[in-house]
Amino acid sequence: MTTRALVALLPVTPSASFILPYPGMRHDNGSNPYQQIFDIAQEGIWTIGADDCVNLANRRMCEMLGFSIEELIGRNVFEFIDKSDREVVRNALNRRRSGLAEHYDLRLQRKDGVLIWTTVSACPILVGGRYEGALCMTSDITARKTAEEALRRSEQRFALIAKATKDAIFESDFALQRTWFNEGALEVFGYTDSEIDYQWWLDRLHPDDFDRLSAMTREVMEGKKDFSEAEYRLRRADGTYADVHARGFVVRDADGQPLRMIGALMDVTDRNAARAAMVTSQRRLQALFDNTLDAILLVNDRGYFIDANSSAEATLGYPVDVLRGMHFMKLVPPSLESQAQQLWVHLRENGRQSTEFSIRRKDESVIDIEYRAVADIQPGVHLVVIRDITERKRTEIALAENQRRLEVLARQVVQTQEDERARIARELHDEIGQVLTAVNLGLDAVQRIADCGPGASKQVDETRSAVALAVQQIRDLSLGLRPLILDDLGLVPTLRWYLANQARRTGLTINFSGSLPDDHLSPEIETACFRIVQEAVTNIIRHARAQNVWVEFQQMPGHRVCLTVKDDGSGFDPSLALARWAGNSRLGLAGMQERVRLLGGEIDIQSRDGQGTQINVSFQTDRVVATTL
Repeated sequence: MTTRALVALLPVTPSASFILPYPGMRHDNGSNPYQQIFDIAQEGIWTIGADDCVNLANRRMCEMLGFSIEELIGRNVFEFIDKSDREVVRNALNRRRSGLAEHYDLRLQRKDGVLIWTTVSACPILVGGRYEGALCMTSDITARKTAEEALRRSEQRFALIAKATKDAIFESDFALQRTWFNEGALEVFGYTDSEIDYQWWLDRLHPDDFDRLSAMTREVMEGKKDFSEAEYRLRRADGTYADVHARGFVVRDADGQPLRMIGALMDVTDRNAARAAMVTSQRRLQALFDNTLDAILLVNDRGYFIDANSSAEATLGYPVDVLRGMHFMKLVPPSLESQAQQLWVHLRENGRQSTEFSIRRKDESVIDIEYRAVADIQPGVHLVVIRDITERKRTEIALAENQRRLEVLARQVVQTQEDERARIARELHDEIGQVLTAVNLGLDAVQRIADCGPGASKQVDETRSAVALAVQQIRDLSLGLRPLILDDLGLVPTLRWYLANQARRTGLTINFSGSLPDDHLSPEIETACFRIVQEAVTNIIRHARAQNVWVEFQQMPGHRVCLTVKDDGSGFDPSLALARWAGNSRLGLAGMQERVRLLGGEIDIQSRDGQGTQINVSFQTDRVVATTL
């Protein structure tokens, strides 16, 4: 009789009773009929008395708990039961007292402290209808429980992963021709079916991918591969196609026949779009790199070129293949090597650089370049953009030379004008003035010696007055063209004479302060200062409605002279006035600025409505200005 057969004989109703023979109890033939069962049973058998103490246990039960029979007998059963299961056992023993038999699982604690899972079949022991204890058949199911728990956790992890991931997880059963999808498939593809068949997938496969995917499926079914990976297009519920990256693992039976495939589908539409955009962008950048007119070079941390475009080949004279691997210092003229090293350090420290430099081409010619550099556009890669500005430099030099010549020419024109004015002024003063003076003297003589009547005498007087007026006008015109005393006595006396004459003629109060400088002023500066004062005073008389004018001429430290003209008139907006007369160097303020600029001086015009005007002019007297073309 087996252990299970013995358990089957146990009564399972409250009225049933099972009388377990006690130790020493003999059968009619003098032997214990159950001893052999106890000894060979593969399950633990023990009895619990009415006092909940162990009073019988077999060898297997002792092995399960790690105690000897002597250690088990007499000990309370709750000493071997895990604390979390003790309440369950108390309730079970109460049911034994009611005559009930049942099966349940519980955890027992071994002598070494290790917990083991057991399944128990228990029934009451009744003697004469009185409860004497319980018989328990116990099996160690720790291994099964561990496997069940591992399976449960695995299934739980799979369920959580399947629910949490945005990927579509699938399991295909080849025998049933059915495929299960997780909830991710709904989000990825928009379908609500959790189970589909093989035809469902084929119907939604992009026609252009059909043959390729069908061939891969045949390889799996024929046992040629256990792992499959592919990208294809699958139609979504809304009719659009998703780019899918699929991975699947095949499970086979003992004969190698495929049972099912487990895998995942990842929607890579956005990734592929981004990759395509990146490829397009890279192509555009490559096209820009290859076709831009500027030379573009990539330099590594050690200063060697790692790439260059075709414009670099044209600019530097080296083929692109030669430039790759060449150190940038090979392009630097010997005289500029130290400066080039400093620029390299500056770029690495500051990240950006823009300047002009000179480099040496393959044919040893030196060209001027403008370059911009950006460090670390990629780790250890630096970008340098070069533009050949040799022709521009030559043009700038030519323009500068032309400008210099134009300025010299303008100064010569101004000087010629002044010389012509001086010549005309002298001719008016010395020739025409003397002729008119002689006419006046002749008329005076005629009046003295001639016997003229009253009418004739009056006519002579009027003629003499007209001649005197003409002499005065010629004298004023001569002074206006160029005061002869400017060449004879210099700037300060001329300014004193001119300002005193204008004050007397207009009634203005003109204050002048100034002295002759220690250094002799050039005729050009003296003429410019006089013309500026002349123009300023003329403007004041015509427009300013001023009462007072202040003119100051002084020598400053560092071979510099300064001229200031100030009034208390109505003032004006200098920017508007200059804009109005821009480009006409013969008129007003623009004429002043042009004269000062030609001589390398500085001019500052300050004025506001109702607050008068102040003009400040300064010249460097030791500056040599070229006067030849």
